[in-house]
Amino acid sequence: MAKKGGCQEFGSASSAASLARPAAASPVTPRAQQQIRVQRTKAGKDGVIELQGDQVAAALAALEQAGFRPKQAEG
Repeated sequence: MAKKGGCQEFGSASSAASLARPAAASPVTPRAQQQIRVQRTKAGKDGVIELQGDQVAAALAALEQAGFRPKQAEG
């Protein structure tokens, strides 16, 4: 009897090509050269990390400690 409902969302598990990581498209920019803006808003936006409450100072400190050069944006 044939097996029903065999779902393979990401293709064949036995395929070595499906397990390989893709090559990086471009070199990674060092953290100290990346621009990060931190601002307080009341509306949600796509592609951002949202913190609850007034956490601007804490976010700036955490990003700076991680090697980024954050800047507080107006807002």
